[in-house]
Amino acid sequence: MHASSEPILISGLVGLAIDGIAVDVLIDILPFVDADDLALLKRNDIHNFLSTPPSLAKNIYGEEAFGLNVFSIFGTGEFEQWQLASLFMDDLNVPDSIYQQNIFLNPALAAYRIFLFPQDLAVYQQTMHSYQRVAESSDSYAAKQIILKNIEDDLSSGRPKGFMTKYLIPAIGKAIENVDKARMRHTTALVAIAATEFRIAHGELPEKAASLVPDFLPCLPKDAFLDTSRVRYSSKDDGVAIYSVGPNGKDDGGPDTKMDKDQPKNDDIGIFLRQAPPL
Repeated sequence: MHASSEPILISGLVGLAIDGIAVDVLIDILPFVDADDLALLKRNDIHNFLSTPPSLAKNIYGEEAFGLNVFSIFGTGEFEQWQLASLFMDDLNVPDSIYQQNIFLNPALAAYRIFLFPQDLAVYQQTMHSYQRVAESSDSYAAKQIILKNIEDDLSSGRPKGFMTKYLIPAIGKAIENVDKARMRHTTALVAIAATEFRIAHGELPEKAASLVPDFLPCLPKDAFLDTSRVRYSSKDDGVAIYSVGPNGKDDGGPDTKMDKDQPKNDDIGIFLRQAPPL
């Protein structure tokens, strides 16, 4: 939370990464938890952490402010021409020989400031506001992806009025997807805590998620990546996989203890909870 408090996108992404480490550590610890540790497991701070969905909304607002500052510097003429030279060379296909002689660059920048700058600024604000609405939306993952694709198709359409916009806006669509992944990790970790409480009460993890309801969970949470489905719960040899189908919307079998190395095409999002501590 401290790392992501700085309102720019990179700080939010660092916060998400640290958040992921926290969830990993919790899942690694759960197999060691026994009856004497139940009071710790039921602490409000653990449940508050997992019940608070990560968000990048404020970071995207801060990112917009950063971009508007760049527009302001350029609009007032304080931006040195060489700082934008490479952008205009690429988009306007300016030959190196002309650029090096500095014959074309000044008139090109002047024309841009007079004719295209206001449109570019409007496109930037419109695009950032669209991203902000998606980041704050409670829509399904599929609905968000349709909007994000439309935004990014528009950015890559090559229209001349979006020169600076195209270069100032980072990969916000991917960042929003990472937030959805982090939220599902929180959700599956809450199910893992309920499964751990079941193990302490009954001696082993439940084979089916239905055994957790209603004594340990009020209900099995929904899958944010497939809103017609619930989180998957799959018993395996040495534990259980608790997971979402992930961005591709398909059940790839869920995570296991070797997911990162042996399942590169598996985009399921969740955790693997061991039955007992590893040797």
